[in-house]
Amino acid sequence: MKQPDWVRKVLDALDSGELEPNSFRRYQEELCYVALPLGTCNLLLDVRGHILHKLSTHCLKTLLGENSPRGVEVLLEWLETGSLDEEQATALCKGNRLFVSKELKKKLPDPYSVRLLDCLHRQFPRDIQPVWIHPGYWVRTPAGWGKIKEILDRQGKSAPKFLSCDYHKYQLKVELRGHDPRVTESVQVDFYEDIVTITFLNGGPVYICEKCRKFATGDRSLLTDQHDVMVHEGRQPRYSPNPGGIVRVRGFERTEFLHEHPTNPWE
Repeated sequence: MKQPDWVRKVLDALDSGELEPNSFRRYQEELCYVALPLGTCNLLLDVRGHILHKLSTHCLKTLLGENSPRGVEVLLEWLETGSLDEEQATALCKGNRLFVSKELKKKLPDPYSVRLLDCLHRQFPRDIQPVWIHPGYWVRTPAGWGKIKEILDRQGKSAPKFLSCDYHKYQLKVELRGHDPRVTESVQVDFYEDIVTITFLNGGPVYICEKCRKFATGDRSLLTDQHDVMVHEGRQPRYSPNPGGIVRVRGFERTEFLHEHPTNPWE
């Protein structure tokens, strides 16, 4: 009764007049309360104009729950056409919000993806990274986690915010480990294409953790006594000095942003 081939026969019978509309409505009502195969959901959404809204919503929720990219495409389409508002869309995808957010990020800077990601972040800030980045937010850099103090565009002008997908268009003034003023270091972070440049404003030398190459500091004791202990269990710290006070990393793929300070700011 719910397999795609059977559903197609039912739709053909409706089109030919062999199936009465009232019988088709009762059939749809039954489908609303059973688990549907993905093929059936896709088929019914293709003829959405002929089926009950309750059934089409059930199909969409099934696709989202089963990690179907098409479910996210349909969700955005409904947002754009006004079939759903942001609150309804957020409610539909909250059960599988990590998958949905991952798919939405692929579609940035699509405005409906931006709006839905922003709604998901505001409702689930610990699960979903922010889509709009403001001063005061946290960023993971090749030198570790830091708190953003100022955002600068390519002309050196201060900017109030930026889309997370556009971070490579900006320079950030950052306080590494900004959770504690006793260990804070001021740096400028320049994301340019696939190269990240970290400039320590107090100059060099800078010590880089050789175990992960994701932490750098001008204070060697912060690497040996804090980072190595908190992240690498404190077993024989290994580091390399950089005398110039500048760290350049190509292909850094772990750039991420948080609204609040990370669980472990020494990572």
